[in-house]
Amino acid sequence: LGTAIAVILLTLLRRRRRAAEERLHTLATAMEQAHDAVGITDAEGRIEYVNRGFEALTGYSAEESVGSTFALVRSGQQDEAFYARLWATIRSGQPFQDVVINRRRDGSTYYEEKTITPLRDARGRITRYVSTGKDITDQMEARQRLQYLAQHDALTGLPNRSLFQDRLDQALQRADRSGLPVAVLFL
Repeated sequence: LGTAIAVILLTLLRRRRRAAEERLHTLATAMEQAHDAVGITDAEGRIEYVNRGFEALTGYSAEESVGSTFALVRSGQQDEAFYARLWATIRSGQPFQDVVINRRRDGSTYYEEKTITPLRDARGRITRYVSTGKDITDQMEARQRLQYLAQHDALTGLPNRSLFQDRLDQALQRADRSGLPVAVLFL
């Protein structure tokens, strides 16, 4: 009876191990083949892993990236307060979500919709961060183009009445705050 139970238990353990291995393989394959950029860093922000989506988006290979930090793609178009807020958020254990302006290896910039999530160990300590990002450059450029067209004449490119009204409202608000006069010249 003891041998039969041992055989049954061993068979169950093998099935569970095989199922766990298949699950791990599926997760690893999904991460590697994901179109979005995926990166994993240690608790200090040093890159431990990037997927093919990251390589395609940034132009940096995994070999160039691992051991570095994501400052590798920093464009300099966002101030230090932005990055201080990012780190304060993820170090507090909360996920960070925002649009980041980054720079590819070739020097071109791109807009990335970024989420950084802290990963905790069994004791609840943050040990790693997983970063996922999606290139939204086309959407941001389209939004900027629509904003421009809403405030400029399509034929001449000159500011239109909408932009004039916006700037006049801003000038009047500044004048109210500062107590200084504002003038409008109409020709």
